Amino acid sequence: MRSPWVRRRERPAAALMCENTDEWIAPGDGESANPRVQADTESPESDAPTVLVVDDQPEIGPMVRDILESAGYVVLLTADPLEALQLAQHRPVAISLLLVDVVMPTMDGRELARRILSLRPTIKVVLMSGYEVSGLAESGWPFIQKPFGVKALAQKIADTLTEGQGRGPSEPGR
Repeated sequence: MRSPWVRRRERPAAALMCENTDEWIAPGDGESANPRVQADTESPESDAPTVLVVDDQPEIGPMVRDILESAGYVVLLTADPLEALQLAQHRPVAISLLLVDVVMPTMDGRELARRILSLRPTIKVVLMSGYEVSGLAESGWPFIQKPFGVKALAQKIADTLTEGQGRGPSEPGR
């Protein structure tokens, strides 16, 4: 299934994250983004790193997915932290990085990261939030503030994957 998000020249209200570009990502006419788990059709043998994105805002997750897919990543997307745990537990291919919203109604993103790290100790974590959240610096994980631009997000993910940041269950909260 191809993304229901299309590129447009005008700035739609849902395109808050892409202010650093001259093109904006917004929902297509008559289509809606499914917040359930969405994944590219990449095969499990793909060499591209897999990023698990968890964000409860239905207008944000699909935009993040499109940004990361265009940067060459395989993306798993869910709006539900419990579903993210299921993916981490049962998905047979490696998940390289967890990009998780800190403030979600059913589970704090830091708690979700700790739980996923207990299942997959080698996964790297990047936290994101549109709110001012205390204790993020002490978490030991990289953080990106919403709204963020396309380049900033792609760079944060690339840096975290290549520079060894965002790893280790013993860093945050211990």
